[in-house]
Amino acid sequence: MRAPLAWPRLGLVLLALCPGSLAALQLGGSLDLGTGPARWDQVESESARVQGTLGGSYRPGRLLGLEPELSGGFGLSTEQAVRTALRWDLTGRLHTPGAVTGAWLGVGVGGMGTDTRTAALTRLEGGVRSGIGPAGLRVWLARTSFGIRPGGDASPGNALAERDTIGGSGKQIVEYTDLGTRAGLDLGRYELGATVIRRWGSAALQGGGLRSLAWEVSAVWWLRPSLGVVASAGHSLPELSIALPGARYRSLGVRLALGAPRRNSLSRGVAPPVTAAGATRLVLARPNRLGIVGPAADRAEIMGDFTDWNPRPLVRTGDGRWAYEGTVAQGVHQLNVRFDDGEWVVPAGTVAVDDGFGGRAGLFVVR
Repeated sequence: MRAPLAWPRLGLVLLALCPGSLAALQLGGSLDLGTGPARWDQVESESARVQGTLGGSYRPGRLLGLEPELSGGFGLSTEQAVRTALRWDLTGRLHTPGAVTGAWLGVGVGGMGTDTRTAALTRLEGGVRSGIGPAGLRVWLARTSFGIRPGGDASPGNALAERDTIGGSGKQIVEYTDLGTRAGLDLGRYELGATVIRRWGSAALQGGGLRSLAWEVSAVWWLRPSLGVVASAGHSLPELSIALPGARYRSLGVRLALGAPRRNSLSRGVAPPVTAAGATRLVLARPNRLGIVGPAADRAEIMGDFTDWNPRPLVRTGDGRWAYEGTVAQGVHQLNVRFDDGEWVVPAGTVAVDDGFGGRAGLFVVR
């Protein structure tokens, strides 16, 4: 268990080696707060569960043709009404570039604890992702190991009684593998998602009768670009490291988007594909109006940092002429436009730049 201690250093080294990483810096995160009833396995009791999670990510420029990412999170929850559980994690990943499909490998460390039990975790993961329009799919495989300090309360149903120990220290270690898949639909102000996870490994799972299949369905309604209402329901897996059983749950809460603009989480924040601008051109850039000239079309949309990267309709002002009449602050901005639900393009009259998510965006200035 000593080797994984070097894993956080790997993420820092990757970031340090990225040329121009500060220029391409992408910081983002979210804060979730929710509560709802939960019925716990094994103990067959029901109580309210309160959860809060703070997560963030750092994405610099490319390294050797790959896209590094460093992400972390901190969580706090009340479990079974009498215990408070804390958890944290730090993960470094390398993604293949691509706006629609791609793969990644990652390593991470973390920890969990209650007033009676603590554990250090290490994790090795890999996965693939794909998207079709507003829909996305992720499939991943993760191997988790954790060691538990001697002492603490009994695990649910004595399911963790069988463990290996490290040398003569009495430290106990458990390993398991998760295969997960998540599908979702991003409809702008609304997001729908479904997750299924299957777990294998560890004597505790094989002989303890603990649940090995988890599922969740969720929906987010974004009231504002940075504020959403989240509803979810599912059946969680047991947290073996802190002797917490799985639970059937329902939850209602809020989500705050922090830092970089919110984008479809299933595509890991990757922008839609961008093609050549063709006849599309930005002809006017003022704080209260953007003017676009484009091909013949029935409808046109724009998205940029000034819309939190959510598509917004353009208003037709003439034959082949469109306008965005929202507020755009003075300064440097990025945008993409599309016509009749086609591909997003970088309009002429802007400077095409790497948006830091595997796509291209048009850089322009409002004075």
